[in-house]
Amino acid sequence: MNAKPTLVPSNEPEDVLFTTGDCASPLPCEEVQAICKDVNRAVYFGQPKLAFKFTVVEPEIHAGEKLEMFVHNAEKWHGHPPRSSKLHKVAAIALGGPPRKQRITKSVFVGKVFRCRLQKVGEGAAAYSVVKELLEKLTG
Repeated sequence: MNAKPTLVPSNEPEDVLFTTGDCASPLPCEEVQAICKDVNRAVYFGQPKLAFKFTVVEPEIHAGEKLEMFVHNAEKWHGHPPRSSKLHKVAAIALGGPPRKQRITKSVFVGKVFRCRLQKVGEGAAAYSVVKELLEKLTG
């Protein structure tokens, strides 16, 4: 079956292909302190995730930089992630100990400051930093 390409109408001038978002270079540090601004459900590459949005507060030279952390949230877990999962681990950090039959809501994370380990992803000019893991809850 040969599919014919379909042109998609756009309101952009013909020479504009797309508009990028705010793109920061990778941060030159391994850890930061960052406040969690939001958590949303998302699907990346067909996998359900939670997308955490952070803003750096320390080191001050990087204050205001935006970072994300993506955490797998498998449907097969039926809302009960295993202890070995990153999701269970971030909940334990945010709660100050292992979750005990608790409903974990956004408020456990949003508005709280965490010490975060960073990871550089991508190569060359396309490289950027993401939060690899939460190490400690500092406020809240």
